[in-house]
Amino acid sequence: MTNSTRRLQPGGTVKVQKAMDVSGPRRFSLQRLDGESAPVHLSTGRCQIGSHNLNDLVIDHPSVSRFHCEVGMDANGPWLKDLGSSNGTEVDGVGAREVLLRDGSLIKLAEAVTLSFRLLAEKSDLPLSRKDEFGVLIGGSPVMRACFAQLERAAETSRPLLIEGETGTGKTTAAEQIHANSARKLQPFITVDCSSLSAEALEETLFGVDGQRLSAFEEAGWGTLFLEEVGELSPRLQGRLMPVLEKGELRRTNSTATVAVRARLIASTRKDLRQLVNQNKFRTELFFRLAVVRVMMPPLRQRLEDIPDLVEVFLGQAGANEEEATTLRSDEFLRRLQLGSWPGNVRELYNHVERCMLMQAPLTPQETVREGLPPRVDAKRSYAEGRRVALELFEREYVEALLKAHSGKISEAARAAGMDRAYLHRLVRRHGLKTRA
Repeated sequence: MTNSTRRLQPGGTVKVQKAMDVSGPRRFSLQRLDGESAPVHLSTGRCQIGSHNLNDLVIDHPSVSRFHCEVGMDANGPWLKDLGSSNGTEVDGVGAREVLLRDGSLIKLAEAVTLSFRLLAEKSDLPLSRKDEFGVLIGGSPVMRACFAQLERAAETSRPLLIEGETGTGKTTAAEQIHANSARKLQPFITVDCSSLSAEALEETLFGVDGQRLSAFEEAGWGTLFLEEVGELSPRLQGRLMPVLEKGELRRTNSTATVAVRARLIASTRKDLRQLVNQNKFRTELFFRLAVVRVMMPPLRQRLEDIPDLVEVFLGQAGANEEEATTLRSDEFLRRLQLGSWPGNVRELYNHVERCMLMQAPLTPQETVREGLPPRVDAKRSYAEGRRVALELFEREYVEALLKAHSGKISEAARAAGMDRAYLHRLVRRHGLKTRA
C-alpha cells in the first residue's frame, strides 16, 4: 500500500496527503577474502566496484575493469549487476550479469579477487525526502522519496548533473523540475536531444557556428542546458565538450576564439555510461565530470506501490469526471496494474490509462495493443484531445507492428516505413518499445 492518498476532486484537481517516514533498505558489507582490506559497510543502498577511483570500492588489479560491477538493495532484496566488465563476474561460482544475492554470497571479479557479501541487521541511513512529490513528479515509495531527496539537493547546486534511468522513468521531467526549483528558474531551459540529430547538426547545435549561429550553451545563458541521451555523443563531440566542463568555455565551429559558458549542464542517459567507458566508447574523464552528481530514476517495477497515486494523477490530468474514474480506481484494476512488468515505465502507464479512458473500460496492458480492437470515441473530449489520444494509440500499435515485421532492426524498419531513422528512434523511446542494434 502506498503511504499517500490522492483522490480526484471536482475540476480534475488532486488532494494530496503527505507521506509518512519509512526506513531505508538494509545495510550490507563487502569484504575481500585475500585480506587486502577491511570490510566495507555500505549505507547508501548500492556500491559501485572497479579499479577507477570514482568507485565506492576500489579494487586495484589489472584484470578488474574500471567500472566492474555494482551491488545494491531494493524491495526485491540484494542484487548484483555486471557493468560490461572485460573479464566477467561470478556469483557463487556461476557467471553473472544481473542476479539476486543471498547472505554469504561470494563475488569473484575477473578470476582475481573474491568478495564476501553479508547482510547487516540495521537499516541504511539513506536520506529520504519528507515529501512524496518533487514538482510534478510523485511517489510515496521509499525508492522515490530517496530519489526526491537527491533531486532536492541537485536543485540547490549548479554543478553538472547526470540523470540515469530506463526509457519512460521521467528523466526529462526531473531535469525540468530541478531547473524550476533552482535559482536559475527565471532563466532559459534549453533541451538538445543527442539521439535525434546527425553528428554534423548536433555539433552545430551544441557549439554553434562562428558568424552564423549561437551555441546551445549561449542560448541557455545563465539558465540550464539539458542534453538528452548524452551517451549518443560521438568521440569527437565528447572531446569538444571537455573544455566546457573543465574551464567553463567553448569554441564555436570555424573559430579559434573561446566563449565563456554560464549555463548549468544537466545530462541524461538510458544507457549505462560505465559500460560504455569499459568499451572505450565514452571518455572516462567526461563521465567523471558529468557524474559529479548522479541521480537514478527508478523503474516502475521497483515502485509498484506508487501506481494507485500515479493513476489518480493521470485521471486528473486527463480531465476525467468521477463517473469515468470510478472503474479505473477500483482495487481490482489497480491490483492488475501492479502485476504488470511496465517496460516503458511511467510513460507506458500514462498511455495505458489514457487508452482505458478512450475505450471506456479497465483494460489490461495486453488488451490495449490487441490487434483488431475497435476504436471507441469519447464525445465528452474535445476534438483535438480525442484526436491526439486516438493518434497516439495508432502510433504505438503501428511502430510495434513495424518493429516486429523487421525483427526490431531500426534502420530496416525506418526504410520500409519511409521515415527518418532518428524520428523512428524517438517514437520507439516515447512508447517504451525494444529494438535491436
